[in-house]
Amino acid sequence: MNINLPILLLLLFSPASYAQSDFTDSFNQLVSDACNSSVSRTVHLQHGDYYFRTPPKSINCSLTLEGDGIGSTNLIRSYQGSTFLYWVRGNDHSGGALKNLTLLADANTNKGIAVIIEATEDETNLDNSFNRHSFIINNVTIGRIAGANTSWDHGIYLDGSKNPDGRVGFAPGIRMTMISNTTISGTNVSQIYLNKARGPNIQADCFIPLGSFHGIMIDNATQGVKIDSRSCPFKVLDGASNTIMENGVYKK
Repeated sequence: MNINLPILLLLLFSPASYAQSDFTDSFNQLVSDACNSSVSRTVHLQHGDYYFRTPPKSINCSLTLEGDGIGSTNLIRSYQGSTFLYWVRGNDHSGGALKNLTLLADANTNKGIAVIIEATEDETNLDNSFNRHSFIINNVTIGRIAGANTSWDHGIYLDGSKNPDGRVGFAPGIRMTMISNTTISGTNVSQIYLNKARGPNIQADCFIPLGSFHGIMIDNATQGVKIDSRSCPFKVLDGASNTIMENGVYKK
C-alpha cells in the first residue's frame, strides 16, 4: 500500500501538541516534502488548532492544503503583519488549492494578508506557463480569534501584476482562480483584492470590515470577474478593469 509521505509525517504528531507552540517549522517541512514528492502534492491537516508564531515559507509548487473542515482545522497566525499562506511560482505548472479549513488572526495581531496567490513573471514563451492558472479556494473561513485589536489587511489577494499585457505568447495576469463557499471578515483594506486577475470566479461572503471599504477591490486591468455574493460589493480602482458580472448582471 502506498502511503503519501506528507500525510504520514503529519500522523506521527498529535495536533493538540501544537496548541500554544509554533507549528511553522513542521508546516514548512510538510510543504517541502509534498513539493518534492513524486507521488502527491497534497498536505492534509487533521482536526486541531495550529499556531504559527513565525511566518511560514512561501509555497512554491501546486500544493493542495486541505483540512478536516471549517472550525475543525484552524490555522492561527500569531505574529504581526506579513503574509500567512503564500503560493508563488514553483516547479509545477499552475494549479494548487486551499480547502476545508479556517484561517484566524490571533488576538492582538494585526494587518498582513491571510492568503496571497502570486503569478510571477514568465521568462520565455517557449515553455508552458508557470502562471498560477486555476487555483481553487473552497470551503474556507478567514476571520479573527478576538473582536478587539485583531485584524487582517486583506483576506485573499490575487496578484498577477508581474505578468503584463502585450507580450506575444505570454499569458498576462493571474488566471481563472476559483473562490467558492468562502467567508472573510475582519479586514482593514479589503476582503478580496484582485490585482491584474483574469477570469476569477468568486462565490463568497464578506463581513465585519474594519476599514472604510467592504468587499472586493478590482485593480490593474483585471478582467472577466464573476461575483456571486449576498454581501461582497466591489470597487473598481482603475479605468482599465472591465467585464464584471455581479449576481448574474453585467456591471462594467
